[in-house]
Amino acid sequence: MSVERQALAFGGQALSVERQAKRNSLGYGATCSKHLNHDDGPKTVCKRQITLAKCSGDLALARRAMKAWLYMGHFLEEGASRTEHFAVDPLQEAAFWTEEALDQAVTQL
Repeated sequence: MSVERQALAFGGQALSVERQAKRNSLGYGATCSKHLNHDDGPKTVCKRQITLAKCSGDLALARRAMKAWLYMGHFLEEGASRTEHFAVDPLQEAAFWTEEALDQAVTQL
C-alpha cells in the first residue's frame, strides 16, 4: 500500500500530511523521536497518527492535534517513555490551543 506524505516544519520535528492510496484515508502523522521504552529496538521511534475520521473530517483539527501532541512531548518528565507520550490524547490537547498559538509556543522551546 503506497502512502503519500507532505512534510511540514514544526519545531524541528517531523509532521506530515498522509494519504494512503488504497484506503484513500487522509490524516496527519507526527514523529517525535525523543522517547523510548526500555525494550525498544534501535529502529523504534516515538510517533503518532490521527485520521480525518477521528477529527470529524476536519483536516485543520487533525493538524492542530498532532502539533499539540508533539509540543506536549516536551513537557513530559525527564526519561519519559514512548508509551507515556503516546498516551497523551492529541484531540484533548488540541482543544486548548489555536494553531497560531502552537506555532508561536514551539518557537519558545
